[in-house]
Amino acid sequence: MKSFLSKQRHPMMLCLAFVAGITLFISSCKKSTSIDVPETVEPEPKAKFDSVYFEIEGKSYAGKPDIGGINSVGNMGYRMRYLEAPEEGMKIYQGYGDSKNGWYASTDSIYFTAGNSYETSRYESLHIDFCQGMPKSNMTEYGSFYFPTDTRKMFKKGKLGFATDFQNENFKNGVSISFENFGRTGKPEWSHGESPEGYTQDDSTFEIINTEQIDENSYFVEAKFELNLYDKERVKHRVTNGYLRFTLQSRGVFGYFFH
Repeated sequence: MKSFLSKQRHPMMLCLAFVAGITLFISSCKKSTSIDVPETVEPEPKAKFDSVYFEIEGKSYAGKPDIGGINSVGNMGYRMRYLEAPEEGMKIYQGYGDSKNGWYASTDSIYFTAGNSYETSRYESLHIDFCQGMPKSNMTEYGSFYFPTDTRKMFKKGKLGFATDFQNENFKNGVSISFENFGRTGKPEWSHGESPEGYTQDDSTFEIINTEQIDENSYFVEAKFELNLYDKERVKHRVTNGYLRFTLQSRGVFGYFFH
């Protein structure tokens, strides 16, 4: 009887040993096998945020626009001069009553301006305009406004001059900035005939330090600046550590800045 049971147990024990071996092998595989899951890398956001920072006489200011990018444009007379009567090919931009004397400019060119306002945390407004005179042949007409064929060319990397006679004779291309009671970078608006020499920017700089085509409709611009503002009493206020950034959208309110 013992011999019979012994013979029956032997195959059963072999079977149990085999099952145990398979289980141990599977368990070993589970412990030694690992799957590397690649780390998810979020794409860098394409959105850029408009802002401005600067200091005046030791006090710092920071702000952002209510509407980003460039949201104000202007078409003015380029290189205007005073005439007592109209001449052929000239258009009057600033007249005096019913008389024909006033400030005239060529009908073949436009003084184009593009700008925006930035509001600080203390509800003070800094306004900046980029100004450039150009022939109409290099512009596109949208309704009542002329736009450069590609406005991005006004915002290339490098230093810009200062439009110290902006909203006056409009001879000078470059940038114009005004800030509350501290005044502006040039002579007061509509002060035709007054020399801009009293509003010098010889020790000033405005430099576009970075540009980026974010996508087909968005062009990002960064700039730094140090400059002089002149108030109504012609007192100079020094602006230092200035930094500006904005995104130019292809479509503006009144037309296309670029395609």
